[in-house]
Amino acid sequence: ILTLIVTLCTESIGFVHGVSLRSALASESRLRFNTNLRLLTAARGWYNPNGALLNGISAVLLIISYSSASVVICLDLNNSETFQMLAIAGVPLFVLGVALFLQAMIALSGMWTVKILTWSSSPFDVTAALVHHAQLTPTTFRCMRCVSEIDTYGGPAKPSETQPSAWHAHSSIRKVVISLWVIVAACAGWAVLVMYVWHHFPLSSQFTPYPLTRQTWSFFPSAQSNAIVYSLSGSDLEVGILFYVHTIFLQGPLTLVLHCSELIANVIRDERQWRCATRTKGLKVTTNLLVSTLNHPICLILFIAKPFL
Repeated sequence: ILTLIVTLCTESIGFVHGVSLRSALASESRLRFNTNLRLLTAARGWYNPNGALLNGISAVLLIISYSSASVVICLDLNNSETFQMLAIAGVPLFVLGVALFLQAMIALSGMWTVKILTWSSSPFDVTAALVHHAQLTPTTFRCMRCVSEIDTYGGPAKPSETQPSAWHAHSSIRKVVISLWVIVAACAGWAVLVMYVWHHFPLSSQFTPYPLTRQTWSFFPSAQSNAIVYSLSGSDLEVGILFYVHTIFLQGPLTLVLHCSELIANVIRDERQWRCATRTKGLKVTTNLLVSTLNHPICLILFIAKPFL
């Protein structure tokens, strides 16, 4: 439940930050796509709330938020009873609150320093707002050119028979897809390493000598679960800090990849809106983020997956 609340908070903050970033890029005549990587696309100026420095800080704070939520609830090791009890760690909860507060302040400062063109994420509303505020700069000699030919200036062209895929149209899509497969390969490699160490260097005679059994495939830990166990020496504070740093180190790449996955989901959402607008019923745009997310299954699936991953 706590990770779901954190996801709701970070998604709301991210929506405000993404809208302000889109307006900042438009004011600099650098808005080429309606959807951009929020934390990896920066406006000009190091001290700009949408600049590279604060975007990097926001990325670190996002990782800390999910890492803190993962370690807030833990086992009470000081309990002398025969049954296990849960405890709420105060320090991670405090760090979580500070991280969310700082992210909110960065998003609000970005909203205050730039003129918001529109709160809608629809490409139709964004285009209308750019035209209304005279921030849409036409490029000559590019009539009927695809977005995949963004650096081609060979004059007008005939419409292409087939639409290019997002892989060719959006350069960031390729980086995101490659990053996703790298994470998949890394997780698979880590699983193989754990099984190898667990099988060849057993820590207890209770472990079965066979690495693959019904119990080892369970998502819930048991006496036969595959695991690499190591002890941390030092005081309770030192051990807690090391455990917290390990969690951030493991959570960081997954958090950033999930954030980058929003680009793929939002690009598909924008494309579906364009296709829906060509139908008989047309398209009914909305500025409500919740309605926009629920109307698109891919965005909804990604939102549900974040708290669990």
